[in-house]
Amino acid sequence: MRPSIAAQGQPTLLAGLLVGAAMHRLASTFGLALIGALIAVANISKHGPEIIAAGAWRSGPLSVLLAAGLTLSAALTAVFGFLAWRSLRSTR
Repeated sequence: MRPSIAAQGQPTLLAGLLVGAAMHRLASTFGLALIGALIAVANISKHGPEIIAAGAWRSGPLSVLLAAGLTLSAALTAVFGFLAWRSLRSTR
């Protein structure tokens, strides 16, 4: 079964934001900051309650580490994307 059109477009969207941010475009750097923040919030809201609850979570410490790593990388993408956007906005 083939993936949906929406699922096929997501990697292209992220790649487009990365390329646009590398070309110092304001909209792309803001979009990169926004998507990083949304991924971080979504990951925290999905996995946070599961991790905090008592008992083993999925496969144990490895799953917790992977979920925390995804959240941290998305949050850092949001922070540095926002800082780049603010820097570009002030130079124009």
